Amino acid sequence: MDTLIPALETYQYTSLQSGDSTFRILKLSRYQGPELECELLQPSLSKNRHTPYEALSYVWGSAERVECIVLNRKRFWVTDNLYSALQCLRQRDRDRYLWIDAICINQADKGEQSRQVQQMGAIFKLAERVLFWLGKATPEIITLMDALNQPQMTVAGCDIGQLTLDENRWDDYRIGLRQLLNRQWFTRVWILQEAANAQEATVCCGTFSIPAEAFAHAPSLIREEPKPHCQAVLNIMPGTSRSETWWGQERDLCTLLRMFQSSKATDERDKIYALLGMSTCSVDKQSIDIDYQTPTHEVVHKVMTYLLQSTPFSVHEMLNLMNNFITLDTIYFVPAVRREEATEILFPHLQSGRKLSRTETCHSQAVKLMLGLQTSKDAEHQKYDNGLQVIPWGSVEQHVKLVVVHDKKKAVLKAALEGYGQIVKRLLHMELGDVLGRELEESALQEAIEQEHIQAVHTLLHQSPYLGVKEGRYCKELQAAACKNTGATMKLLLEYGAKVTEQAVQAAAQNMSSGKDMMALLLDQRGDEVKVTKQVVQAAAQNTQNGKDVIALLLDRRGDEVKITEQVVQAAAQNTWSGKDVMALLLDRRGDEVKITEQVVQAAAQNTWNGKDVMTLLLDRRGDEVKITKQVVQAAAQNMQSGKDVMALLLDRHIHYQRGDEVKITEQVVQAAAQNTQSGKDVIALLLDRRGREVKITQEVAIAAAKYGNRQILAFLLGLERADIRITQEVAVAAAGNESSGKELIKLLGQIKQLQVTEQAIEAAANSGQEDVLHLFEDMTGVDFDKRNGSTSHDSTMLPKVEIPQHFTA
Repeated sequence: MDTLIPALETYQYTSLQSGDSTFRILKLSRYQGPELECELLQPSLSKNRHTPYEALSYVWGSAERVECIVLNRKRFWVTDNLYSALQCLRQRDRDRYLWIDAICINQADKGEQSRQVQQMGAIFKLAERVLFWLGKATPEIITLMDALNQPQMTVAGCDIGQLTLDENRWDDYRIGLRQLLNRQWFTRVWILQEAANAQEATVCCGTFSIPAEAFAHAPSLIREEPKPHCQAVLNIMPGTSRSETWWGQERDLCTLLRMFQSSKATDERDKIYALLGMSTCSVDKQSIDIDYQTPTHEVVHKVMTYLLQSTPFSVHEMLNLMNNFITLDTIYFVPAVRREEATEILFPHLQSGRKLSRTETCHSQAVKLMLGLQTSKDAEHQKYDNGLQVIPWGSVEQHVKLVVVHDKKKAVLKAALEGYGQIVKRLLHMELGDVLGRELEESALQEAIEQEHIQAVHTLLHQSPYLGVKEGRYCKELQAAACKNTGATMKLLLEYGAKVTEQAVQAAAQNMSSGKDMMALLLDQRGDEVKVTKQVVQAAAQNTQNGKDVIALLLDRRGDEVKITEQVVQAAAQNTWSGKDVMALLLDRRGDEVKITEQVVQAAAQNTWNGKDVMTLLLDRRGDEVKITKQVVQAAAQNMQSGKDVMALLLDRHIHYQRGDEVKITEQVVQAAAQNTQSGKDVIALLLDRRGREVKITQEVAIAAAKYGNRQILAFLLGLERADIRITQEVAVAAAGNESSGKELIKLLGQIKQLQVTEQAIEAAANSGQEDVLHLFEDMTGVDFDKRNGSTSHDSTMLPKVEIPQHFTA
């Protein structure tokens, strides 16, 4: 191709021709260059003899479309895994015709997707061959596939008895087979239907391939037992005796869902639709429509309600099945549940009786939750109410209540806020296993701490089934409590054995409103575990509101451990609200350790809100150590809020101390001020007023203002009679790429001088995402820059000239 892929327009689907049997086939052109060139055709299933094709069975992998192919001479983005498959499947001597769901179905058209999915069984059944793409090949996989690719395995019937294997490569064969069986392909729910409908199939891995029949027999040949879900797939591959496996039995949707509940799908509706196509139960297909226009949670709810009413399985078995659908909102299943099985729902084996015992059980707490009308009195707690509800069945005394969980974390927090520890404990154990249970507990506890729900924290800590499971329990939780103003929570965590880490001590030191109290609590309760490291002291010095008090406490209680490093002094110098107070404390208590380095002075100069006060303190107390370098002056010029005040202080003090040669107004200083969008204009005006002879308004200064500044600064500079500025293309390009003020700057330049829209200006605007600038160029020139095949190699176009006021002012 003459044009690179990025220069092509993006492919847009056209609607399929009318008729239920119409579908698309991808023509993958033979190798002609590095780009993958393809074309979409529209045959009909009823006329498929005229269009032999192969169907691709593969895993999408990441849903991100990161690679580009040429489709009907336009760009089309695909996933990384599909791109790898296309590269390996492309042939050098002939075109290849493929059916691939991600390309042949318009995934954005849910109506088309629904119709095409309904005929996927027929598409795979009528394919000349199905290609099982298992990804890239490893050395062990190549060894295995070479062994299985012997002539007797590639002819019709696959003469397994004639196969000879190299005994010395036995370990490689087994490793290769395990690697293949562990591929994500075996967990994807759609491959079941695709494998079952294939008349002939090939297993592909990289550029290597073997007949599916040979692959299906590989485990028995090398005496390797696959996992059950893998064996279930191997059993239905072409060439095997499908009728002697589960495929030959009656298959209703509920049985299939139970059998393959661990299968994966990006869209939860596919867990149902893929298995529905394999159901032999006519009632299933009459009751459930394939419809991607219906929201996922509605589809899952409708199907589960149907299964609850029709299946012979117990409610408890069904609820275990429901746990595999994260979009499920189980409250909708109450009408479908049989009353006599209410005791099995979610909390099986709960103890109940005619009289509630003094010792609360999960059942008695569920009753209390129900009788409490389930609505929290505290408005802040009401957001958790819909996470857990209790539905009564029969009388209060005799029947277990149906505990309905919408959101597991909300449910845990709802129960914990009410102090119902038994419910919390049961929820944490419920159908999750230790790993997920631990994650749920940690997530709920973290939120309870952050929201300062002390009752919930207490309940969760008391009922945690995972307490003490690992060393350093509740480290993150203690750190979160130290960040918040939750002394009571910190006490609880410490009582339950939370480990005091350096991160927790740092969090206390950084606590802006209660840092002193948090640090005092840690020192009082666990003083021997509190390590006052240089990072802790630095964190306190950065504390914008409570820093002085925290450092004073540390100096009083653990002074011998407090090291005043340069980083600590620098942190105090850049403390935006209490820098002066912290610096004064350090000078008063540990003055001999405080070193006023250039970095410290520079930090003070760029301190946004407290810079003038910190700099004044340093000059007053340690003026002979304060070196006003060009970097310090440049930092002052960059100071967004107090740049003018800090610069004025530096200029005044150099006169006072008769150090006139110390403050150098370099071109870099003026450029820094030109980039300062908040106080840059005032800084430049001050410099011109006080040191006008040294201030050079150069072309580079104008470019800096155009690239990083704003309209106010650039207008000010252009309005200076003494400015040595020309509005060149470099200035225009810099303005076009300005991410915050590009449009206003281009308008300003256009008022002063007739500009040219160059390729560089368009590219600068496009690279910085300035659509407003591109639209402005279009309005002024009449050229649509977005629809020129991505090219910017046109002749420069003149902007319309605008009348300029006789005297331009900012």
